[in-house]
Amino acid sequence: MPLELEFRKTAGSSYGTVNEVCQAVAAALPETRFWKDPPGAVFIQKARDQGTEFPTTLREHLEKTDGSYQGTYEGNGFSLEFWFGSSELVDSFLVNVRGTGDSLKAVAIIATCTGWKAIYLATGTEVTEADWHGFQGWRDKSIKKIKGEQGAPPNAGSAASVS
Repeated sequence: MPLELEFRKTAGSSYGTVNEVCQAVAAALPETRFWKDPPGAVFIQKARDQGTEFPTTLREHLEKTDGSYQGTYEGNGFSLEFWFGSSELVDSFLVNVRGTGDSLKAVAIIATCTGWKAIYLATGTEVTEADWHGFQGWRDKSIKKIKGEQGAPPNAGSAASVS
């Protein structure tokens, strides 16, 4: 489960081309890697070559998709995943923040170097340390609940009566 951010500029202004955006992010965080996924048809063919067929609905969706531009930055205990979309021009882009490290310092470096604002999608406001720590607490609690680490449910182990 990632914390989801969107970098925003002034309303109505474009970031420029994918290449320009990647250069701006790389100037702030030089270790960031960028790539473009292949179009869906190429992905389907690679899967077929390995003996995998997709269900009809998924295959039809993939056939319509262009490859998307992405990037990733690996920090100390965290990662930032960049999602730029499939267009050459970038109007907005998303960042998934994962892990337990001090990720917001990296986010702040990008914001400072570019003038962009990092918006926490859950609130629609600029992301804060409190947002990150609150999200981590919620995420960790949710994962423990899913894994059943919060103890047995009520009535666990009690004899069930059948009428």
